[in-house]
Amino acid sequence: MYVVSFMPLISKLSMKLSKFHQQVLLHWKLVCNHNFTPHSSPIWNNQYILSKRKSLCYCDWVEKGVWSLLHLLDESGNFLEHDVFIDQFNLECTEKQCKVVIKAVSQVMLNMIKGMLPYNTLVPQLPSLCIDELDLKEKKCTNKVLGNTLTCKIFPLPLKIKNLLKDVPEEQKKKMRSRYLSLPISPKAKEIHFKILNDIYPCHEFLRKRFNFDKK
Repeated sequence: MYVVSFMPLISKLSMKLSKFHQQVLLHWKLVCNHNFTPHSSPIWNNQYILSKRKSLCYCDWVEKGVWSLLHLLDESGNFLEHDVFIDQFNLECTEKQCKVVIKAVSQVMLNMIKGMLPYNTLVPQLPSLCIDELDLKEKKCTNKVLGNTLTCKIFPLPLKIKNLLKDVPEEQKKKMRSRYLSLPISPKAKEIHFKILNDIYPCHEFLRKRFNFDKK
């Protein structure tokens, strides 16, 4: 599956995802930054290119290098005829499949590309997978970096664990921080314990600081 610059809504994907992969996509949306260019936005799994309210993904087209709107257009910005398209990319697809993709393309995106064609030589390039300007494939992008980025996005306020436990003996602190992990309780209960311990549970004061709610 392409990771696109338009991150798709999970409900609009054409395939079913496990809970784990749904969480991966949601977290990616939190940390991913991108610069939008219509010709470099993949047409697959794009939340703005929909057919029957679902995104599209034709694996055989992807294998032939068809992923950008420019691959579907001629020099004037018009959609290629079916026979020209399949000859150009050596594809085996029906005219009906082509029409489904063409119909799904947003007219706004199409107009943006048409407006750029007379003045620029457009070359589609897949967007880099970057987190805070760091390429996801670089060795510097470690689990620690990913974890810190997520923490800053979700919980930007400083943790107050030292203030909360300042009067607790050191030995007792260690038990409070780790003992609950081994208890036969649900992951949700462990998550709540962690949030309370680190003063990030969404209480009234936390919500006021995090989202600028008025104090009542």
